[in-house]
Amino acid sequence: MPEMFQYPLLSFARVMIVALGITVAYYALEGYRKLESGPMLWYSIGFILFSLSMVIQGVLFELSLTSIFTAIYAQTIIMATGMVFVLYALWCEG
Repeated sequence: MPEMFQYPLLSFARVMIVALGITVAYYALEGYRKLESGPMLWYSIGFILFSLSMVIQGVLFELSLTSIFTAIYAQTIIMATGMVFVLYALWCEG
């Protein structure tokens, strides 16, 4: 049995984090479209990367494509990149 199904609460939490991240990214993208505000685009990209990092880590580890350390390393790099986009959105002018 895949390890993902041995911890249903953890799997549920991962799905919820991804769903919330995508929701925030969607609303930020809508804000960008309506207001033509550059920072909203960067927020959207940042939250998409946050969500993508959870998916990548889960896929790499759960499908045993890599070790847990490599999967977490990949997640950390992608999440840090998302944080850079959010930080840039805070600094740039609309």
